[in-house]
Amino acid sequence: MLALIDTPTSPLARVADITLFTPARNRLLPNSPAAIFALADALITVVARERPTAVESLKDLSESLVWTFHH
Repeated sequence: MLALIDTPTSPLARVADITLFTPARNRLLPNSPAAIFALADALITVVARERPTAVESLKDLSESLVWTFHH
């Protein structure tokens, strides 16, 4: 399991196989999710580049979920 967490003391750090730390605090927004979103976006981009078929699968999945949540 991969965990994107903001501190090593996160409960997920103990159960994850791999942890990536990204600070969630900055001077303007104390709980900004921007760093986590940027890291997640970078990971998705790398997977998409390495596995082009994954892009189509993720697209299909996201389109099916959109209809699930809108009905």
